[in-house]
Amino acid sequence: MFDWARLSHQTHQICLSRATLRQVRLAVKLQALVRGHQVRAYAQYVERAMEISLHAADRYLENPLKDSNLFNYTLHCYVVQQDWDRARLLFVECLDRMSFKGPDIPFVLYSYAIFGTRLLI
Repeated sequence: MFDWARLSHQTHQICLSRATLRQVRLAVKLQALVRGHQVRAYAQYVERAMEISLHAADRYLENPLKDSNLFNYTLHCYVVQQDWDRARLLFVECLDRMSFKGPDIPFVLYSYAIFGTRLLI
């Protein structure tokens, strides 16, 4: 036997909120799963960034000619140590290396834009 009362109730729910309660619960559960995945993925990026930052000074002092060591150490001085004068000199070196190598490096440009904007405030 067909349940007309249940059909009527679901039709009323769909008219009010464009979905049944069961569909809404499923959507909320899926959103929670996606958010959980995003948080875990973001945490991995933060963990990797912390590892790079912890060893940035040592790696730069070991091999100052490697561009990635200079870029990471510059960001470490600016963000972690907040040594503005040293960061300014290192950003100049980054820009010199970038102009010598050829194509622009978005990481350097973006970091320097943030650095320059911060100094204006």
